[in-house]
Amino acid sequence: MKISTLATLLATALLCQACTAARMIAFNTPTTHDSELFLNAILPAADTPFEPSCRVHYNACPTIDSLFEDDYTTGIIILRGDSIIYSRFEGRHTIDTPADLFSLSKSFVGALVGIAISQGYISSPHDPVSKYLPQCAEILSDSTCVCDLLNMRSGVHETHWQMAHMYYTPNLDRTTPRTIRRVPHGEYHYANLSTQLLACLIEQATGRPLTDYFIDNYWIPTAPRSEGYWSVDSRRNLNPRAFCGLSITPIDVLKLGMIYRDGGILNGRQIVPAEWVHYTVNPPYTSADRGGATYHCQWYILEPDTEFMGQGLMGQILYINRTTDTIVARFGIRRGKTDWTAELRRISALSDRYFR
Repeated sequence: MKISTLATLLATALLCQACTAARMIAFNTPTTHDSELFLNAILPAADTPFEPSCRVHYNACPTIDSLFEDDYTTGIIILRGDSIIYSRFEGRHTIDTPADLFSLSKSFVGALVGIAISQGYISSPHDPVSKYLPQCAEILSDSTCVCDLLNMRSGVHETHWQMAHMYYTPNLDRTTPRTIRRVPHGEYHYANLSTQLLACLIEQATGRPLTDYFIDNYWIPTAPRSEGYWSVDSRRNLNPRAFCGLSITPIDVLKLGMIYRDGGILNGRQIVPAEWVHYTVNPPYTSADRGGATYHCQWYILEPDTEFMGQGLMGQILYINRTTDTIVARFGIRRGKTDWTAELRRISALSDRYFR
């Protein structure tokens, strides 16, 4: 047997095994193509799509074009008011190509919690987690509330190894409880597990799979033109990788920004409750959790009520500035050395004449 054939068979065997170690070896480090490697739940396109108007598809703007010089940025799209005023994508990446969002997926989970509260499935963000997930009573403090999971203050701690295990495991149900290690309750500690537990809580509260609830209550109401994907752990378990698994087009990423900029409304329809949006972007505390931002309800709040963003591993960033009425989405294969908070603030302050 040829070595190349043997290698192919070995790789195939590794991919087919329900083994976390095999996945780690076969898939190696995370990439922006991971939605092609994992099994995905399909998020269907709408019969009647909605998209923001597009003033220009691409307009050479040196102050923004320079951000592509490091080869890490694959796309930037800017919306001001209701119009796209700048759009540039590189290589195989286009405005219509689903992009892997990694932890930017968390901001969508945060929106789902608000929707579930408005529908009465979750009584309050201050409810104890054990009310919905009694199996967590032994591993979380009795005082751990839904908002603690939302705000990364649940007492959950993860090592890099545990994060990798969660990312590649074919059975999130079995793995999730085993990854928990405690830190003081109420102390900020970013943990993917907190978001994964939120997904479990939503499923338990609503009695529906997370992806089904998402499709009916968020995805289809936003009227997507293209299919999206949410990766799952395995064909057998079908648990969505809630902390990182969304893959949707840049247009659909922009829509989440429009919803949170405009009090939960998109195209005249209330998608996320206005009260939840207000609660999310006006945290009852201030802190410097990461990059000087306050982490609240799966978002980074830079300035209460006016400036906030969601972020993913490779520098997938959705930035909203209500003061300048600007939304910027950046996509890339790495963050690079760019201070993206500073750059996105600078972009949002550019006057309209730069985009004509």
